[in-house]
Amino acid sequence: MTVAELKKQLDAKGITYSSGAKKAELIKLLA
Repeated sequence: MTVAELKKQLDAKGITYSSGAKKAELIKLLA
């Protein structure tokens, strides 16, 4: 999954993330 796809999923769940978040951080947020 790309960073853009991860951010889309986080947006869909209403989860906030920092714009500079790395891919690993985004994956942790989704987990």
